[in-house]
Amino acid sequence: MNLPIKLKTILSLGVLSLSLSACAAPPALQLLSLAIDGISYIATDKTLADHGLSAVSQQDCKMLRTFQGEDICMDENADQPPQDQPLAITDSEEKDAILLSEKRNAPTE
Repeated sequence: MNLPIKLKTILSLGVLSLSLSACAAPPALQLLSLAIDGISYIATDKTLADHGLSAVSQQDCKMLRTFQGEDICMDENADQPPQDQPLAITDSEEKDAILLSEKRNAPTE
């Protein structure tokens, strides 16, 4: 069978692009990747792609947020209160909170 050069080139590029995109990866490797992603999601509530995107962007990223209508990446400290302010103070804890705040702001020797 003698295929024209143009057809051979197109077929070669198609096979090469599939193999480079991991679509042609062996099924065992695909299952291993899926298992590792599942373990990562169970342990950290993020996939490996989410962790990679978070590391590159220096933000908290989760692809699943798109299904909730949210941005994929959020500032990591957006949900946390400032460290120098307590969450709530009752009358009995007010004195302790003031002393703790003064101790945090005291210069170290």
